[in-house]
Amino acid sequence: SSTRTPGANERDVSMSLDGQALAWQGGTPEAPSLVWFHAEVGGYIEFSTAVWQGVWGLPLVSAQPSISGDGLRVVFVDKSGALTEHFKYGRFQGLATITFGLKEGRVSLGLTLQYYGDVIANPSHSYDGEKVLFTEIFGGQPYLSLLDLGAGRLMDLFADMTFDHPFLTADGEHVTFSFGGN
Repeated sequence: SSTRTPGANERDVSMSLDGQALAWQGGTPEAPSLVWFHAEVGGYIEFSTAVWQGVWGLPLVSAQPSISGDGLRVVFVDKSGALTEHFKYGRFQGLATITFGLKEGRVSLGLTLQYYGDVIANPSHSYDGEKVLFTEIFGGQPYLSLLDLGAGRLMDLFADMTFDHPFLTADGEHVTFSFGGN
């Protein structure tokens, strides 16, 4: 499936465990968008900055989406800083979750700011959406961190090491990643 953006730079694709839902980054490198597809809806919704502005009144720039195993939650990085500024934290990148409710062919939406920082990247969702793995740079140092939403805590798994493609297993118990280009 393709977004409506000609020449789109589609990347960061993830799929629900039952194969009924997908999330990916559409748009362009300069203006990324979050795209969510669900078979029950019969199509996709693309959240460009203009759509975020129209729905929530915030010009979010959503990148690097990761879908939960049930396909109803997508964690992403808001690169604009608009979400954190809205909550009076200042202008930082925000790790946010959009929640989709499906009932009789209608879609309801929820948006939650989960975490914020200077540089956040590569989020990965557990099946139930209760855990999010991500990389961040804090105080000039890179970290691989795990946010456990159910327990309300943040754990730094590794510090002072740069990782590529971190991935959290569906059960949220195991992590895999590339290190040093391998």
